[in-house]
Amino acid sequence: MRKNKIIKIGLITLLIFTFAGKLHPQTLKPDGRRIKQTDNRFRLAQTYERAGEFEKAKELYAELYSESPQNYKYFDALNKIYLRLKEYDKSIGLIEQKFKNNKLNVSYYALLGNTYYISGNTEKAYEIWDAAIKNFPHRTPVYRVIANAAIENRAYEKAIEIYEKAEKIADDPVIFAYDLAQLYSAVTEYKKATEKYCYILQRQPNQIESIKRRIANYFSKYAAPEAVIETVEDYYDKTSLPVFLDLLSSLYTMVNKYNKALSVVIELDEKGNHNGRLIYRFAQKVLREGKTDIARKSFKYILEHYPGSGFFPKAEIGFAFSEEEELEKTGIDSSQVWKPYYKTTVKNPGAYRNLIETYKSIANKYETGEIHIEAIYRMAKIYADKLNDFKKADSLFELIVSSSPFSEHFSAALMELAKISIVENNFEKATSYLKKILINKKAGPELKNKARFQLAKIDFWNGHFNEASKKLNKLIDNLKDDNANDAIELSLLINTLKTDSLNLMTFAKADLYTEQKNFALAAAEYQKLAENKNLFFLKDFAGLKYIEMLIALDYLPQAVTLLTKITSDEKFNLYSDKFLYLFGNVNFYGLNNKERALKVYEKLLDNFPNSLYLDEVRQIVKTIKTESKTL
Repeated sequence: MRKNKIIKIGLITLLIFTFAGKLHPQTLKPDGRRIKQTDNRFRLAQTYERAGEFEKAKELYAELYSESPQNYKYFDALNKIYLRLKEYDKSIGLIEQKFKNNKLNVSYYALLGNTYYISGNTEKAYEIWDAAIKNFPHRTPVYRVIANAAIENRAYEKAIEIYEKAEKIADDPVIFAYDLAQLYSAVTEYKKATEKYCYILQRQPNQIESIKRRIANYFSKYAAPEAVIETVEDYYDKTSLPVFLDLLSSLYTMVNKYNKALSVVIELDEKGNHNGRLIYRFAQKVLREGKTDIARKSFKYILEHYPGSGFFPKAEIGFAFSEEEELEKTGIDSSQVWKPYYKTTVKNPGAYRNLIETYKSIANKYETGEIHIEAIYRMAKIYADKLNDFKKADSLFELIVSSSPFSEHFSAALMELAKISIVENNFEKATSYLKKILINKKAGPELKNKARFQLAKIDFWNGHFNEASKKLNKLIDNLKDDNANDAIELSLLINTLKTDSLNLMTFAKADLYTEQKNFALAAAEYQKLAENKNLFFLKDFAGLKYIEMLIALDYLPQAVTLLTKITSDEKFNLYSDKFLYLFGNVNFYGLNNKERALKVYEKLLDNFPNSLYLDEVRQIVKTIKTESKTL
């Protein structure tokens, strides 16, 4: 502390000499006018204040104010330094002196009340603020100035009282409604805040999106959100204004009352003759949120009630896709999804084949256009991802690429074709597809970066490590991109092992097998590296990948044996937290050994407080402990 003070005083002394040298030889402004010495003195006082030398700052501010009492800047600085030094009597005297010459300036009421409030004399502060309102009862700006003074001191109840008075005398009470709504929410009077927002909406329906956001800020914190909903419902019952239906749909969604939300969206759509547009928009929103059942109901309503609508074709493809997403929840073996790598196992291939027929029917019905292309794309994705029929998938993706270069699915189809080509070891074709993505103006930046990463990987698999490294460096620059972390990891691997091309090539071969989901061949290659004690960085990384392959192959006992040995070793490696994370997951998800999983997870939490897996592990630990208490 003493050392810091000496440094601070030294800096101030230097500044004093600097300013002192400027006090006499007056400098010129660009327009030729001379800078007054007072400007330098004021800056010096500010320097003292920033350095915590308040007494010296006060002395200079007082001199400046004495010389120029009409200068508000000097008055304000002097008053603030009095408050900092808790010299409240001097602040009061200073402000009252200004009052004598200007009784009409309401800001002095605000400042004087502020000083009394800070000093602890709340009663006197309120008395002065009330006097301002009493003396200028019909000047609405006065209410705002005084209310702001109260807000600055967190006297929210007083500010509410002032604004409630202001509403009664204002020509347009709405100008204070936002202020009141915010203050009501600040003091957790959420029902009153909602009433005020509804009051605004009744007069200004175009404020709906802003008000949705404001209510959302406190809605989740409110212990009784039903009161907010009831308030909006009452306003709708009284006014029948559609804007309240819009607000209700948002509120119902936030409390997971999706069926109610759909019913008000339907009513809103019908009232405004939107011909299904609002229902379709709602269906898309809930589909993105994973509420596939309510999305299906929404799309189905359009199909049943708006057969002539322009949204009917979109609802058809939307309904089919929501069924596909629903099938994803029930038709996929969910016991595999916890694994870092796994092959998708379909419980009921027949359900997916029926879905293909639905998409085929839509594609035949709409022979051209985006609906036609989307239906073909969805069919191809099912063949590739669920039925492992790459030949049919390839032909359908090629159909999109050859016939619809301007489709929004064009680049996505190219990416899928590249993935199939990689599985088939046809790197030349894969490279061609990926390069087409890069020159397509309609391809988004995320997809283009994914294409760049895949091109780097192809170089890596082919042993062209320098070329791969150059491509990866371009991706690393954009840390916001999803591919950046993978690019950093691969770049680090290449740069660390560039002098050991044989082992790096072995890892590249294993990585390609992993990409192709040939986990047995990948495991064999990773095992060679993991068991090579002469390797340092690569040995640990390959060991991690080897265990991930064992897990993918359901060789869980072998994985447990290796993980037990690795996590028992106190020697730290770069992947220690991930080994623990995998070990915990194998026990928790794979073997249902929750007791052992808990011990592993707690070791991770204790030893790696900055791990990327922290939040997820904490949630799992909480679940395990909650379940154990209920047994």
